[in-house]
Amino acid sequence: MEQVSVEPQRAQKPRVVPGDDLNIVMEPSVTVTASFSKPTAKASPPRGRGLHCAALGVLARHAVAIVLALLLRSDNDAPASGVVARVVPVPLRVAHGVSALALVMIFLALHITNHLMFPAGAGTYDAVMKVFRHVYRTDILQPLVVALFLFQIVTGLFFVSRLTAAPSDRFRTFQIASGVYLAFYVLDHMDSVFIFARTYLGIDTGWSFATGAPTGLVKDPWNIRLVPHYWLGVFFVLAHLAAGVRAVILAHGVSKTLVDRFMIGGAVGAGIVATVIMLGMCGMRVQFI
Repeated sequence: MEQVSVEPQRAQKPRVVPGDDLNIVMEPSVTVTASFSKPTAKASPPRGRGLHCAALGVLARHAVAIVLALLLRSDNDAPASGVVARVVPVPLRVAHGVSALALVMIFLALHITNHLMFPAGAGTYDAVMKVFRHVYRTDILQPLVVALFLFQIVTGLFFVSRLTAAPSDRFRTFQIASGVYLAFYVLDHMDSVFIFARTYLGIDTGWSFATGAPTGLVKDPWNIRLVPHYWLGVFFVLAHLAAGVRAVILAHGVSKTLVDRFMIGGAVGAGIVATVIMLGMCGMRVQFI
């Protein structure tokens, strides 16, 4: 597994040390070490992990095509507000937003923070995961999280059926299209975790399950398909939330220029977070000594 360790050094000229590991000493005081040995890990899930939900995976990839198609057909000069109120009932929109906020507070903020621990290594990741699981794995909150996700999917697809017939700008279209992708992604993810891993295999869905140990995500020809799968999942979750916030503040009279800039910043931030998580899942390690 590739490792990146950062430790204090005296200022030196850059030099390359031969061997299996690539050591680059960089001024003023940082050493970056990249090693390419196979990762040591716990027992690996079977090679066919997730194969039983291939149909959902295909649908998710089709959803990406829908995202692109919707973005291409959108008109950035179309009205940005006023359309939603005519085609989607206000109470349902409010319920969708409130349930999304509850998911962020109960689960998503903790889950994504936990995933940001991937570059710190298995020990740190597992320690943080155990703490956070005391919140969202309780007998009360775990069924609530599942119910909230299902509610998001049902109401979100209803919104899609109503909103795609109305004109929208590109940011609103992105919100609709990313929601389509997430509907299939969340179903696929819950199937992999609850049914395949926990019920069928009887294994924990921790570090080893997520990183495809012991071979990892990059070196295994089957596991590598999960790299874009995970990256898109994290990106669309965060960017979709940013699009939802944009719609709310736009409805409260904030200028379209400002909310569009907020949406762009949110999408860039989502991409950065997704990239950091994926680098950690693929083997990057950062240590401060």
